Formats: sequence, C-alpha cells, structure tokens
Amino acid sequence: MNPKIKFADPTGISALRAETEDNPRNLPCPTCRAENVLTPQDRECGYQCDTCAADLEGPVTGATFFDSDYDDMDLYEDEFYDGELDESY
Repeated sequence: MNPKIKFADPTGISALRAETEDNPRNLPCPTCRAENVLTPQDRECGYQCDTCAADLEGPVTGATFFDSDYDDMDLYEDEFYDGELDESY
C-alpha cells in the first residue's frame, strides 16, 4: 500500500481510499453487496461502504456521509451542537 494515504474525501469522515488508475473503485461492499464502492486498498483494510459504516457506527455530529458539500457552517445547524468547539486535541 502507498505510504502516503490518499482518502477519497480528505475533508470528510469517510476512511475510504481515493480511486486511482492503480486503485480502481471496482469492488463490492462485503456487507450490503453494493457494487463498485470499494477499492483494493479499502478491501485490504477490511472496510465496508460508507452507508454500512454509518449504519454500524451511528450518526456523526456535524457531518454525514452523504454531505459532500460539508463546511463549518453545518455545525451550527446540528441539533446536538452546543455552540462550543472542542479544541483540546
């Protein structure tokens, strides 16, 4: 695997790898069997598609897997956002 990990959505919450000529998105999800959602690197990591991951892990505050236009303003529209950003990390 490439030592420089390239994510499909580097500013999002998906862990899926970027599609490239050497890493095509041509494999099914092992959970739901949706076609062409994983790359060979995703399979090597034991991943499933974003929809199945969201179903397993539950909702993520501030973003969704389906919001490709996510920006910081979406935090203010989240019903769980209390106005404070955790900057402790």
